[in-house]
Amino acid sequence: LLFHNRSAKLKTRFFQLYYYNFKYSNHTRFKYAFLLVGGEGPIRPFDEARKPHIANEGNIVVQWAKQFGAALFALEHRFYGESRPTADMSVENLKYLNSQQAIEDIAYFIKQMNRRYGDPIWIAFGASYSGSLALWARQKYPELIAGAVASSAPMEITLDFWGLKDGIGDVFRAHSETCAENIEKAFAEMSDLMKTGKGREKLQQLLALVLSPFQNPCSFGVH
Repeated sequence: LLFHNRSAKLKTRFFQLYYYNFKYSNHTRFKYAFLLVGGEGPIRPFDEARKPHIANEGNIVVQWAKQFGAALFALEHRFYGESRPTADMSVENLKYLNSQQAIEDIAYFIKQMNRRYGDPIWIAFGASYSGSLALWARQKYPELIAGAVASSAPMEITLDFWGLKDGIGDVFRAHSETCAENIEKAFAEMSDLMKTGKGREKLQQLLALVLSPFQNPCSFGVH
């Protein structure tokens, strides 16, 4: 649903991409279901030859699924990848892009899967922002999600959050003050290069990047 609200008259639906992997479980009934929550990016890899996370046995979550005989699911975040609920990204439409609606998407998805596969025990997984979503969804819907595993998930949202940058900088400075300065200068130069098409082309050549959407700075969260 575009807007999750019981009293709302707007019931517009959209296609939300998800992957599933039943390699380690029964295809119709399973005790455990592991959900990889999508974050601010597509869940389909740029290189179609690469496997999604839920099919990559190098992923610890996939290893746990193999250990517990769990079904694996990955749900893409609204407004990213192929999960586009609106025709354009106008300011009016972007009001539907928020963590509250993303949490409702997770709950709605689990309810739909439960109708199809019974009521397995759901564990949500995520990292960074998607880890926050996993935890918030578990907190709001404990009857749907038995547990959540989050890596480096920010739980206290702070404007102008400088703590992570300074913390990492302290690690580099402990090794070498010159090293920390050089890294800071390099990131500043990379940021400047990302502002223009020619700059991005230069950076692509210098770093041997092969990702096709490199020309679009939004794909890399550059603002």
